[in-house]
Amino acid sequence: HGYLLPWIHRDIFRNLFTTREDISHFLYVEDDLEIRPETIPYWLHGREFLRPFGLIPAFVRYEVGEDGLRYSSDSYKRWHVNNLPRIELNDGYWVNVRYPYQASYLMDRELMAEFLSSRTQSPDFGTWPIREKASQGLIYANVPAGCYSRSFVRVSSTGAIDDAALIHHL
Repeated sequence: HGYLLPWIHRDIFRNLFTTREDISHFLYVEDDLEIRPETIPYWLHGREFLRPFGLIPAFVRYEVGEDGLRYSSDSYKRWHVNNLPRIELNDGYWVNVRYPYQASYLMDRELMAEFLSSRTQSPDFGTWPIREKASQGLIYANVPAGCYSRSFVRVSSTGAIDDAALIHHL
């Protein structure tokens, strides 16, 4: 069925995970996203920082409006950092994304091992529509108490999303 086409990558990832130990990371993206060079170091740094908490760095999809401004493709309400679960830093926060859809996921081998043995492998897991579920990865598996998901985004002390966390929905 056409709605299951976005799920095919999981068989490929499973095969690569089991046969190619030289592959360190697995990136799934829908075909209309721009992943910039600074996005990967953002994720790698965030992964090391968030790992002890069982959390995963997230991206925020945006589109450019006719006014030239960036708008989130997936957040329907303004974020109020003080109302979100967060980890405070000296110069900002990692905040829990209330609406974590990002049309992609990035996993290291540790996350991929968890993913391949989790119930998130099933198209029946979760509440998103079937095609969107293909990109949810582990964000709703093993969610710590008090969090909406495992997805956390880096923001500055002024509440600005780290530019490296932004992925352009083309």
